Amino acid sequence: MDTATQLIKETLKLRGLKCTPARRAMMEVFLKLPGQLYKAQDIYDLLRRQGLHLNFSTVYRNLEHLVQTGLVEKFNLENTTQYILRDKSSHLHHMICTTCHKTQPLPYCPVGELEASLLKANGFLPTAHRIEIYGFCRECQARPRNH
Repeated sequence: MDTATQLIKETLKLRGLKCTPARRAMMEVFLKLPGQLYKAQDIYDLLRRQGLHLNFSTVYRNLEHLVQTGLVEKFNLENTTQYILRDKSSHLHHMICTTCHKTQPLPYCPVGELEASLLKANGFLPTAHRIEIYGFCRECQARPRNH
């Protein structure tokens, strides 16, 4: 068993979830292309083509469980919910290309000073935050656009 699969199994177990064949197969999809965004329908179609007989509701429900465990992140892009393997080092901050949907982690967390200021000024202790910046990646900027 490789390290990524072992980490997934341990994370699921810590969250009180079993590593079912459906969850394992779904995580394998994410692990093949770690920076790829997927719609629930994409994952369902890929797994069906691999011969797994499962319902769309099973895929959708398991995606929500994987989001809750922190293994997968959920984005709303172009009025569609999409999922990506969570990069533990990215601190949930992403730049997302609205053309090709490629994602990149922000190189730093711009909220650290704000959190300290909120605590000092208002006594508010932030426990989580998330930043998504939408725009065009370098490659899509270089392509001619149709108007």
